[in-house]
Amino acid sequence: MRLGVCMRTLFMTLALILAVAIVGCEDSGATDSGTMTKAEAQARAESNAGKSDSDEDYDVCLEYGWYDDGLCDPWCLEPDGDCDPCVYERVFCDVGELSLDTDDNDCIDTCEPDPDYHAPYQVALGEACVFVDDCGHDAYCAKEMGRCDDGEPGVCELMPVCDEADMGIFSEDSVCGCAGISHWNACWANSLGINIDHEGLCD
Repeated sequence: MRLGVCMRTLFMTLALILAVAIVGCEDSGATDSGTMTKAEAQARAESNAGKSDSDEDYDVCLEYGWYDDGLCDPWCLEPDGDCDPCVYERVFCDVGELSLDTDDNDCIDTCEPDPDYHAPYQVALGEACVFVDDCGHDAYCAKEMGRCDDGEPGVCELMPVCDEADMGIFSEDSVCGCAGISHWNACWANSLGINIDHEGLCD
Protein backbone atom coordinates (compact mmCIF):
# COMPACT_ATOMS: atom_id res chain seq x y z
CA MET A 1 0.00 0.00 0.00
CA ARG A 2 2.73 2.38 1.06
CA LEU A 3 4.70 1.50 -2.08
CA GLY A 4 1.67 2.32 -4.23
CA VAL A 5 1.30 5.74 -2.59
CA CYS A 6 4.98 6.46 -3.08
CA MET A 7 4.84 5.47 -6.73
CA ARG A 8 1.77 7.62 -7.25
CA THR A 9 3.48 10.58 -5.57
CA LEU A 10 6.61 10.07 -7.68
CA PHE A 11 4.55 9.88 -10.86
CA MET A 12 2.65 13.07 -10.02
CA THR A 13 5.90 14.89 -9.21
CA LEU A 14 7.45 13.87 -12.53
CA ALA A 15 4.30 14.92 -14.39
CA LEU A 16 4.35 18.30 -12.67
CA ILE A 17 8.04 18.84 -13.53
CA LEU A 18 7.35 17.91 -17.16
CA ALA A 19 4.38 20.31 -17.34
CA VAL A 20 6.46 23.18 -15.91
CA ALA A 21 9.24 22.45 -18.42
CA ILE A 22 6.80 22.53 -21.33
CA VAL A 23 5.19 25.80 -20.21
CA GLY A 24 8.60 27.33 -19.61
CA CYS A 25 9.68 26.33 -23.09
CA GLU A 26 6.56 27.89 -24.63
CA ASP A 27 6.94 31.08 -22.62
CA SER A 28 10.54 31.48 -23.68
CA GLY A 29 9.48 31.55 -27.32
CA ALA A 30 11.65 28.56 -28.18
CA THR A 31 11.32 27.11 -31.65
CA ASP A 32 10.83 23.43 -32.51
CA SER A 33 14.57 22.95 -32.28
CA GLY A 34 14.39 23.91 -28.60
CA THR A 35 17.62 25.89 -28.86
CA MET A 36 16.51 29.30 -30.24
CA THR A 37 13.80 31.80 -29.47
CA LYS A 38 11.56 32.94 -32.34
CA ALA A 39 13.44 36.23 -32.56
CA GLU A 40 16.77 34.40 -32.79
CA ALA A 41 15.38 32.02 -35.42
CA GLN A 42 14.10 34.96 -37.49
CA ALA A 43 17.43 36.76 -37.23
CA ARG A 44 19.30 33.67 -38.39
CA ALA A 45 16.79 33.01 -41.19
CA GLU A 46 17.10 36.60 -42.36
CA SER A 47 20.90 36.41 -42.40
CA ASN A 48 20.57 33.21 -44.48
CA ALA A 49 17.98 34.76 -46.83
CA GLY A 50 15.27 32.40 -45.55
CA LYS A 51 17.36 29.26 -45.96
CA SER A 52 18.40 26.73 -43.38
CA ASP A 53 22.02 26.52 -42.22
CA SER A 54 22.43 23.05 -43.68
CA ASP A 55 19.99 22.93 -46.62
CA GLU A 56 19.66 25.82 -49.09
CA ASP A 57 16.35 24.41 -50.41
CA TYR A 58 14.78 24.17 -46.96
CA ASP A 59 12.25 27.00 -46.47
CA VAL A 60 12.53 28.21 -42.89
CA CYS A 61 9.65 30.69 -43.32
CA LEU A 62 7.35 27.86 -44.40
CA GLU A 63 8.34 25.75 -41.40
CA TYR A 64 7.57 28.47 -38.87
CA GLY A 65 4.50 29.87 -40.66
CA TRP A 66 5.97 33.29 -41.38
CA TYR A 67 4.21 33.64 -44.75
CA ASP A 68 0.96 35.64 -44.55
CA ASP A 69 1.22 35.97 -40.77
CA GLY A 70 0.58 39.71 -40.75
CA LEU A 71 4.28 40.68 -40.81
CA CYS A 72 6.34 41.39 -43.92
CA ASP A 73 9.39 39.12 -44.15
CA PRO A 74 10.98 40.15 -47.46
CA TRP A 75 13.99 37.90 -46.91
CA CYS A 76 11.96 34.65 -47.11
CA LEU A 77 12.64 32.27 -49.99
CA GLU A 78 9.25 32.99 -51.55
CA PRO A 79 7.42 36.35 -51.77
CA ASP A 80 5.53 37.07 -48.54
CA GLY A 81 1.93 38.17 -49.12
CA ASP A 82 2.24 40.63 -46.23
CA CYS A 83 4.84 42.69 -48.12
CA ASP A 84 4.30 45.55 -50.54
CA PRO A 85 5.02 44.08 -54.02
CA CYS A 86 7.53 46.88 -54.61
CA VAL A 87 9.70 45.45 -51.82
CA TYR A 88 10.86 42.78 -54.26
CA GLU A 89 11.52 45.21 -57.10
CA ARG A 90 12.44 48.46 -55.37
CA VAL A 91 15.59 50.13 -56.66
CA PHE A 92 17.17 53.04 -54.81
CA CYS A 93 18.67 55.52 -57.25
CA ASP A 94 21.65 57.73 -56.46
CA VAL A 95 21.65 61.51 -56.57
CA GLY A 96 21.85 62.55 -60.20
CA GLU A 97 19.86 59.56 -61.44
CA LEU A 98 16.26 59.34 -62.61
CA SER A 99 13.93 56.80 -60.94
CA LEU A 100 11.95 54.90 -63.56
CA ASP A 101 9.08 52.41 -63.59
CA THR A 102 9.69 50.62 -66.87
CA ASP A 103 7.00 47.94 -66.48
CA ASP A 104 4.20 50.30 -65.32
CA ASN A 105 3.48 48.50 -62.03
CA ASP A 106 4.07 51.56 -59.84
CA CYS A 107 7.40 50.21 -58.59
CA ILE A 108 10.75 51.83 -59.33
CA ASP A 109 12.83 49.24 -61.15
CA THR A 110 15.45 51.16 -63.10
CA CYS A 111 17.85 54.06 -62.64
CA GLU A 112 19.44 56.07 -65.39
CA PRO A 113 21.61 59.21 -65.41
CA ASP A 114 19.72 62.51 -65.33
CA PRO A 115 21.04 64.52 -68.29
CA ASP A 116 20.02 67.79 -66.60
CA TYR A 117 21.88 67.08 -63.35
CA HIS A 118 25.24 68.46 -62.38
CA ALA A 119 26.75 67.82 -58.99
CA PRO A 120 26.92 70.98 -56.89
CA TYR A 121 30.29 71.83 -55.46
CA GLN A 122 31.83 74.82 -53.80
CA VAL A 123 34.31 76.85 -55.79
CA ALA A 124 36.47 79.36 -53.92
CA LEU A 125 35.90 83.08 -54.44
CA GLY A 126 37.79 84.33 -57.47
CA GLU A 127 37.96 80.85 -59.03
CA ALA A 128 36.36 79.84 -62.34
CA CYS A 129 32.79 78.50 -62.29
CA VAL A 130 29.98 77.65 -64.70
CA PHE A 131 26.73 77.17 -62.75
CA VAL A 132 25.11 79.44 -60.19
CA ASP A 133 25.37 76.85 -57.39
CA ASP A 134 29.02 76.06 -58.07
CA CYS A 135 29.95 78.77 -55.58
CA GLY A 136 29.63 78.76 -51.81
CA HIS A 137 27.11 80.35 -49.48
CA ASP A 138 26.30 84.02 -50.26
CA ALA A 139 28.23 83.77 -53.53
CA TYR A 140 27.24 83.33 -57.18
CA CYS A 141 28.87 82.62 -60.51
CA ALA A 142 29.32 86.15 -61.88
CA LYS A 143 29.44 86.39 -65.69
CA GLU A 144 29.90 89.16 -68.22
CA MET A 145 26.75 90.88 -69.43
CA GLY A 146 24.92 88.85 -72.06
CA ARG A 147 26.42 85.49 -71.03
CA CYS A 148 23.23 83.81 -69.93
CA ASP A 149 23.56 80.34 -71.44
CA ASP A 150 24.45 77.39 -69.19
CA GLY A 151 28.07 76.50 -69.77
CA GLU A 152 29.28 80.09 -70.11
CA PRO A 153 32.32 80.62 -67.85
CA GLY A 154 32.28 82.96 -64.87
CA VAL A 155 34.03 83.72 -61.59
CA CYS A 156 32.73 83.13 -58.07
CA GLU A 157 31.92 86.40 -56.33
CA LEU A 158 30.04 87.35 -53.19
CA MET A 159 26.48 88.52 -53.71
CA PRO A 160 26.55 92.29 -53.15
CA VAL A 161 24.68 94.21 -50.47
CA CYS A 162 22.72 96.98 -52.21
CA ASP A 163 21.53 100.43 -51.23
CA GLU A 164 17.94 100.11 -50.01
CA ALA A 165 17.24 103.61 -51.29
CA ASP A 166 17.20 102.11 -54.80
CA MET A 167 14.44 99.62 -53.96
CA GLY A 168 11.34 99.91 -56.12
CA ILE A 169 12.85 102.49 -58.46
CA PHE A 170 13.18 101.71 -62.17
CA SER A 171 15.49 104.15 -63.88
CA GLU A 172 18.16 104.41 -66.51
CA ASP A 173 20.21 102.06 -64.32
CA SER A 174 17.61 99.30 -64.55
CA VAL A 175 18.69 96.03 -66.15
CA CYS A 176 17.20 92.87 -67.61
CA GLY A 177 18.37 89.74 -65.78
CA CYS A 178 19.22 86.43 -67.39
CA ALA A 179 15.96 85.03 -65.99
CA GLY A 180 14.04 87.47 -68.20
CA ILE A 181 12.95 89.71 -65.30
CA SER A 182 13.67 93.43 -64.96
CA HIS A 183 15.63 94.56 -61.89
CA TRP A 184 16.03 98.00 -60.33
CA ASN A 185 19.76 97.90 -61.11
CA ALA A 186 22.65 95.49 -61.58
CA CYS A 187 23.41 95.38 -57.86
CA TRP A 188 19.94 94.15 -56.97
CA ALA A 189 20.05 91.51 -59.71
CA ASN A 190 23.45 90.27 -58.56
CA SER A 191 22.31 90.25 -54.93
CA LEU A 192 19.91 87.49 -55.99
CA GLY A 193 22.66 85.58 -57.79
CA ILE A 194 21.30 86.65 -61.19
CA ASN A 195 23.56 87.82 -64.02
CA ILE A 196 22.66 90.57 -66.48
CA ASP A 197 21.38 89.93 -69.99
CA HIS A 198 21.37 93.59 -71.06
CA GLU A 199 20.94 97.14 -69.79
CA GLY A 200 17.43 98.54 -69.64
CA LEU A 201 14.16 96.84 -68.91
CA CYS A 202 13.27 93.45 -70.35
CA ASP A 203 10.90 93.45 -73.31
